Amino acid sequence: MSEEKPLRFVSPNPILALILAKREPKVIPRELNDWAIQWIADIGLIMRSREYMAYTAALYGGMGLMSAFLGLIPDVALLDTFLKRLGFTE
Repeated sequence: MSEEKPLRFVSPNPILALILAKREPKVIPRELNDWAIQWIADIGLIMRSREYMAYTAALYGGMGLMSAFLGLIPDVALLDTFLKRLGFTE
């Protein structure tokens, strides 16, 4: 069994979670706000890893190239907007 390598991070600081932690919740209860901040910090830790970024770039790049070659863009506004920003569609 191979030894698992530790994740390499672009930035170890959970900036969004730190910003949210400074604000006082006005609509949701304090406990729910604390849980949400912790969730954002945990997800942010995963998303800041270089391995995840490379995987995500390859995934979206592959979808964009396939859509550009086939001339088919799924009827999903978020994906369509993302591909337009990358320059794969007009």
